[in-house]
Amino acid sequence: MSAVWLKLITIVCLSCTALSGPERSEVVWKEIGGAFTIQCRSEPNQEFLTLRRGIREDIQIFYKVGTSEKNEIAAEFRDRLQFNGVFPNIDLLIKNLTSDDTGPYWCEYARFDSKSAAFITKKGNGSVLLVVRGEPHQSLY
Repeated sequence: MSAVWLKLITIVCLSCTALSGPERSEVVWKEIGGAFTIQCRSEPNQEFLTLRRGIREDIQIFYKVGTSEKNEIAAEFRDRLQFNGVFPNIDLLIKNLTSDDTGPYWCEYARFDSKSAAFITKKGNGSVLLVVRGEPHQSLY
């Protein structure tokens, strides 16, 4: 099976999965070289935000500690990701999209529960399935 067909089947399956969850989610189609914004939203009682990518949510793109200045951006996104907003409502802009950026993105929030001495995580609103298509725009000159 060719890589193109495998990627197409994956996108179709993820489209159905992304749109079936309880939180608001959507499929976003963008061109190579473009940009898109993920709007992560949750209740104010959260302490941490992690933007994850992948079917298994195994790739951490962005991590923010509440209202503090502490945050981490994955190396491959450092020059392409911008964020703003007041925690826990953060907008994440990813620029200069490549076909490798295609996939599901998940807003995950966490807080420490002192009763159970464990972190409680939950999905926030804003999760998306990004599909990057096309060729980069070429200059005519």
